[in-house]
Amino acid sequence: SHSQDQLNLSLCYRRKRTRSLSKHNKTQRQIILKQAFALSKHGKTRIQGRSILVIDDVITTGQTLHEIATCLKQGGARHVDSLTLARIL
Repeated sequence: SHSQDQLNLSLCYRRKRTRSLSKHNKTQRQIILKQAFALSKHGKTRIQGRSILVIDDVITTGQTLHEIATCLKQGGARHVDSLTLARIL
């Protein structure tokens, strides 16, 4: 129904379980997160030719945001930006 479509707003989902990234360097994170995200059916129809803003609470190396942006761009997004609330130094 229409109300269920409004509740399912997830464009991207984690398609493989990944271990905690907190103790890994950037290269290790790249390997762990490679192709970890995929577009949902809902996402494929919603992002075609659109600009997307991805919001995340914390950024460490940026690898998770990079993988999500890659997924969205490969799925047809015209442009992907990100906004984070905090950065770990």
